[in-house]
Amino acid sequence: MKVNEIFLSISGEGKEIGLPTVFIRFTGCNIRCEYCDTKYAYTEGTEMTVQEILDKVYALLEPGYQVLLTGGEPLMQPHAELRKILKDLHWDGYYTIIETNGAVSLEGIDELRSETDSIVESIVLDYKLPSSGMTSKMVIGNWSYLRERDQLKFVVGSDEDFDVACNVIKNWPFTWKPHFLFSPVFGKMDPQKLVKRLLSSKINARMQMQLHKQIWDPAKRGV
Repeated sequence: MKVNEIFLSISGEGKEIGLPTVFIRFTGCNIRCEYCDTKYAYTEGTEMTVQEILDKVYALLEPGYQVLLTGGEPLMQPHAELRKILKDLHWDGYYTIIETNGAVSLEGIDELRSETDSIVESIVLDYKLPSSGMTSKMVIGNWSYLRERDQLKFVVGSDEDFDVACNVIKNWPFTWKPHFLFSPVFGKMDPQKLVKRLLSSKINARMQMQLHKQIWDPAKRGV
């Protein structure tokens, strides 16, 4: 498996925001968003075995805490190895999260989940909006694999983006709903404007900022 970086920090986004987290950032991505802030993960990385990855996690944080698999795009990694990482972390007492870009099917990951014992505790699924340039790449069928504990994230860079996101939520095709997250494109969408629009829309969604970019230099890696 090709790994860009493994590091300990706090979760910068989502319903787990602020909690100690080990990040496993895999190399490679199948889309190219206009505002991507991890372009270095497109190609940079080191080949690691599953055991080497697990040993690094164990050295950084003890069981009982959360581990986030991200990228790049983690679901581009070999599924057999990915499954072993998730299963071993789960059995060893870690809370596992996958952050995925929405352009790869969740079908294989869904097989690791059940109502009583889920190997993957939470999925953060992106829905790429028009300003990303990648809306056409979205696998809409992924929505059916989400659970109420999961998260559907909208990164908003324009008024058009916001309108599209609201349309998705208002026309959500299932009786249950994941956590809906709105995040401004850093340096492009005014957070105050996004809050104002979110409140006036009466959409029940969470506004979030990238906490790590408020604490450290926005360009700093490994945080």
